[in-house]
Amino acid sequence: MPHVLFPTHVAVRELDLSKIESLDSDPEHRPKAELNYTPIPDDDFLERLTVAFNKHRSAPSMMLELNCDRIRFIGGLPRGFAAFAAPPKPGRNTDRYIFGHHESENAGFKYDKPFRSLTSFVPHVFWIIVDQIVQGNFPRGCLCDVCAVDNRKERKDL
Repeated sequence: MPHVLFPTHVAVRELDLSKIESLDSDPEHRPKAELNYTPIPDDDFLERLTVAFNKHRSAPSMMLELNCDRIRFIGGLPRGFAAFAAPPKPGRNTDRYIFGHHESENAGFKYDKPFRSLTSFVPHVFWIIVDQIVQGNFPRGCLCDVCAVDNRKERKDL
């Protein structure tokens, strides 16, 4: 039986990521102005994140740990994070990016990688839920694509 993070099972667990106080994020990590990205309203983004989270390939195991059948994100994005849409390209879906990761060029790191999709952001969101929302949980390292790249941890000034 997996470790259950919430004692009561619910069909839909509503979580407000904006209520997190201790998250280490970079509110200055945003797209360069010349890229002409447009901000995505939180409500629209949370709706898309909810769908992506519930359809993610790891959803069955995440839902077991979260003791629910589905997740619904309400409120807002985690403090310091923001979602942006790239200018549309003919014949393609709109690219969406999530900025605010604490290991940005702004913070002195060598690489500046936004989350390139909702799917790539889901593992980071799960880590935020596990490490930041659930009280008394044992800390785990984040395994998302942005956090897991070892060579990114080299600072520019070293």
